Amino acid sequence: MKIEIFNFGILNLEHAVFDYNGTLAKDGFPEKNVLNELQELNKILKVHILTADTFNRVKKELANYPFNIHILTAGNETEQKRIFVENLDQKTVVCFGNGNNDAGMLKNAALGIGVIGGEGISSKVMENANIIVRNIHEGIELLFNPLRIKATLRS
Repeated sequence: MKIEIFNFGILNLEHAVFDYNGTLAKDGFPEKNVLNELQELNKILKVHILTADTFNRVKKELANYPFNIHILTAGNETEQKRIFVENLDQKTVVCFGNGNNDAGMLKNAALGIGVIGGEGISSKVMENANIIVRNIHEGIELLFNPLRIKATLRS
C-alpha cells in the first residue's frame, strides 16, 4: 500500500502491527467484528498481533485466523514491541496501540495510530502516534480509505 502525503512523505506499507489487549480486545475478548475486519486487511497488509496475553485468551480467540501472533515474554514489553517492528523494517509498518508499552513501536513505525477504545489511551501514545482514533474500527477503516490518512497528515 503506497500513500504519498505532502510534507509528510511516502508510506510504503506492507505490515500492520496491533497490540491486542486494549486495542483489539477488552479483557481478552476481541471487539465485535474486529476479527472479520482484520481478515479483510490481511489481504492487503500482513497482520501481526503482539501481546503479553494478560488474560491468557489470545490463542483460543484467534485459533481460526491466519494472523501472525507473537506472545511477548514478561518484562520489558515496550522494548520487545519496538524491536519486533524494527525487525519487520519499520519503514513498512503501520502500528496500532493504546498503552504505554505501545508508545515506542508507534513512534518508530512509518505510521502510528493510537486507539482510544474501552481502556482509554495513555498520554505517551498520544505523544507518539501520528493519528488518534476513537476506536479500532475507525483505525482499520483508515487503511481501506487511505485518502483519509492523507487528509489528516498533510500540511
